[in-house]
Amino acid sequence: MPDPNGVTPALEIVAVCPLCGSGEAARIAGGRDRVHGLPGQFGFVRCSGCSLVRLSPRPAPEALGFYYPAHGYYSYSTANSVEAIRHDRFRDRLRDAIREIVLDAWGYRSPSVRSWRRAIQPLLVFLFERKALYGKPRRFPRFVPGGLALDVGSGSGVYLSFLKKHGWNVQGVDIGAEAVRAARESFGIDVFEGNVEDAPFPPESFDFIHMSHVIEHLPDPVATLAHVATLLRPGGTLYIETPNVESYGRRRCGEYWCGWDAPRHLFLFTPETLRRSVERAGLRVAKLWTEPWPGIYSWEHTYRLEEQRGAFLEERPAAGQTARFRSAALDFLGALHHRIDALDGEIVACRAERP
Repeated sequence: MPDPNGVTPALEIVAVCPLCGSGEAARIAGGRDRVHGLPGQFGFVRCSGCSLVRLSPRPAPEALGFYYPAHGYYSYSTANSVEAIRHDRFRDRLRDAIREIVLDAWGYRSPSVRSWRRAIQPLLVFLFERKALYGKPRRFPRFVPGGLALDVGSGSGVYLSFLKKHGWNVQGVDIGAEAVRAARESFGIDVFEGNVEDAPFPPESFDFIHMSHVIEHLPDPVATLAHVATLLRPGGTLYIETPNVESYGRRRCGEYWCGWDAPRHLFLFTPETLRRSVERAGLRVAKLWTEPWPGIYSWEHTYRLEEQRGAFLEERPAAGQTARFRSAALDFLGALHHRIDALDGEIVACRAERP
């Protein structure tokens, strides 16, 4: 989707690392927009002082919006939301009943969960916790009565729609006008359009703040984390999830690793640089881990084919039988590596608390 006017937006050099202040860095990868095909040549460099990876050159601040097309960016979709799920079949009603019982164990009290259901609760939590918590149990917060949750980079509001359904008061922040409109119209969620630093939130407003695949998009993630920390109430929780630039997949895929995503990803983290960034914001890391990212090798295959043919493939990622088999085999190998080294998964995540 190249710019019809053939104009490349302005670029800037990031000379100093925002985490440690070092000006020394080594180039580790080139970068171009493999997702939308928009113009520009970029580069990833690794800080010699702390190993934080940053995009430099990168789009200038006024050019960042150019690389988030309103009708093509994945986080603006409302698919898979609560409202998009039908509940008119027996299987759906059964799923909702199991979800209520599991959520009850997380403090989401429901009148329908009577004593006989609580008797089987431990078994259902063991069997169905992951699915009941929308596939991400570690990023789903324990319930706080009257609690207020913020999603930074809320997209179309799908994640907040889950929390809202289960009793949270919710607010969002997103820079995309299309995302803000979708969240308001589809879910009735109040979303501030702009940066979280400019949002009119008083200090110590939130019990839970969610930042999933957001920190890598921020022009100064260290400064933004410091601001976000002030928005948490004492004892409040922050969840962060981002690609792991130290992962097995990045080493295996090289320049075709989908986690690069230049020029939208301005910084890339390792478990250690994420920990340091969170602690510098004044938060305590309660837990830090990595997870596999199924499907990344389909994108590697797709990017290689597109480069060979000089054009986007009609199916993205490529889904032929050979590609599916190869992707599944590499997913298995990546999962095996993750079992050996718990910190080389494709996604690095942490749960932090404000003391």
